[in-house]
Amino acid sequence: MRLASSTAGSQLNLGYVVSHGPTGGERGDWRGTGAELRTDAWAVVRAGSGLLLSTTVRAQAGGTLLDMHEARGQLTAAQRTAQRLSDAAASQQALPLSANAAFDPLTQAIDPAQDGHYPSSVNGQDATQPNRAPVDKFAQPLLVTESPASIALASQATTTVYAGRHLHGTAQGDWHLAAGNVVAAAAARGVSLFAQRNGLRAIAEGGPVSIQAHTDALAVLADQAVTVTSSTESIEILAQRNIVLRGGDSVIRMEGSAITFETIKLSVKGAGHPLIGPGGQPAELPALPSSANQPNWIAMSLLGYEGQPMRNIQYELAFADGTKRTGRLNGSAEQREEAVPWGEATLTYKNNPAAKDVARPTLDDLLAATEPLIREEEAKPSSDKTNITTV
Repeated sequence: MRLASSTAGSQLNLGYVVSHGPTGGERGDWRGTGAELRTDAWAVVRAGSGLLLSTTVRAQAGGTLLDMHEARGQLTAAQRTAQRLSDAAASQQALPLSANAAFDPLTQAIDPAQDGHYPSSVNGQDATQPNRAPVDKFAQPLLVTESPASIALASQATTTVYAGRHLHGTAQGDWHLAAGNVVAAAAARGVSLFAQRNGLRAIAEGGPVSIQAHTDALAVLADQAVTVTSSTESIEILAQRNIVLRGGDSVIRMEGSAITFETIKLSVKGAGHPLIGPGGQPAELPALPSSANQPNWIAMSLLGYEGQPMRNIQYELAFADGTKRTGRLNGSAEQREEAVPWGEATLTYKNNPAAKDVARPTLDDLLAATEPLIREEEAKPSSDKTNITTV
């Protein structure tokens, strides 16, 4: 079956699809079997209650319309894998995968055993399956994409993925990330890398490797040996105050202009032991970038009549850390709250309890307001009168 429009070459082809001429009805070469919706202009797929994109077969259109038990199974497996690794990371003092909590409302919305089903009756009609199981539906307007094989997403230009809250990715096998130029990751609150087995490697084939802690301590801890090697140059250990080397019961302490040895037995071996007098040189420490964080701020603007900023309206800001701030609008186009906590915030405007809305005029009030205009028009000469009609 073919439904076509000459405008933008728009067509709906169903079943046994063959090519057709642009103007005639002659049948051309076979193009495939299935369904095709195509146009040279724009196309929109919009579903206000939810959309399921699936390549899983439902033979002879069997099952309910939104039967997606395969997708639910895959999401459940992903949730278990992510939670197991999150628990392992937390037990080793790495950051847990806190976004795992977002799995629960998602699976609840698509699970017919929970919220993802129709009521037993819809518009007076029975809405259950022959086995009396509920009929699947989305409890929220979700977009679910599922495939028993692979899913490919490609673009010759830029691809953008954005999540207003969490972005969660889980793979039962490997997850590889490659870039032809630069891979850059930035986080406002922390970055954690955890490998349960087979270790963790950071290698730069060309260029330096830099690990910096700008405002706090840097710790390197190993259960076994720690080896620091410079194959062709030198190793320097610099400190502003002191350097302490500990091994067994012995200590070498370098502080200020003194070196202190603390040990039970000291052996110094060498062909000579020249002591040529005092000497020293202060350590040249590299400067760290400024640690001053850019303060967060929130701009508020409430427009009233004719788009003018309103003033003296009370507001309340509630932040993700539980703190709140209150104030009043000053009438500027962009009033700001400075140095606010990081994270989501809820802004609530509050009406003055003593304020009262202006009463709407009644029909009698409107008629009374027009009477002087009517009398004024009636007093004019006939040639100057304006037609006024009252209802």
